Amino acid sequence: MNSNRIILIRHSYDDHSYIDGKNDTSLTANGIEIAKEAAIRIVPTINKENVIIRYSSKQRAKETAIILSEELEKKGFNYNCLEDKDLTELYQGKLNFGDMVHKDRVDFLQSCWDDFENCRKNGNLNHHFGELKSKQIVERPGECHKEWSARIATGIQHILTDIENENTESITITHRGAILLMQNLFKIINNLENFENVEKYETIWMDYCKDFSIQINNTEHAKTRINNFIKKRR
Repeated sequence: MNSNRIILIRHSYDDHSYIDGKNDTSLTANGIEIAKEAAIRIVPTINKENVIIRYSSKQRAKETAIILSEELEKKGFNYNCLEDKDLTELYQGKLNFGDMVHKDRVDFLQSCWDDFENCRKNGNLNHHFGELKSKQIVERPGECHKEWSARIATGIQHILTDIENENTESITITHRGAILLMQNLFKIINNLENFENVEKYETIWMDYCKDFSIQINNTEHAKTRINNFIKKRR
């Protein structure tokens, strides 16, 4: 048995001026500064010899991870940065916005999120992102919640493997929605929540580069719990 901490960090501020459905934008100049300030804040709290940073495959998460790793290097930590597609935000499908203006694109995506959230809260975990919308725009719907939660849980499996080494600190840089889901999954892991309640959470605002500390008291027990959850969702 070993006790270890997992740090979750929302990526820093990215460029919202263009939306193509893939939403793979880079950090703005302000976002770079926010990430640097977060690195200076977070690195002094690390008390392990080694650090593994897992980050979403989106560019904004990768760039945030690079900035954090630069601060780790300055302070003499051993670290490894790993891209983890399982920890990426919800796949929104294949969208064709054509010549829609930015505001209309934003409003359309928000309406898709509203549908997705309503279905989740009402127990419909098989609703695919965008499936109720115009087929001219949504050429292929995205993930459903059941698929997405199983994928994020798989990412947690990777994190739990990382912290089996007692000298390793785990940091994950991902997206707001993924962090909210992961927080509930960690409640399951630590026996603070039942399986049937994992989808019952409110989507709330989260500051860029906000960090959350999760304590795992027994990694073997945690792996068993998350494995059981994945089996239920698949």
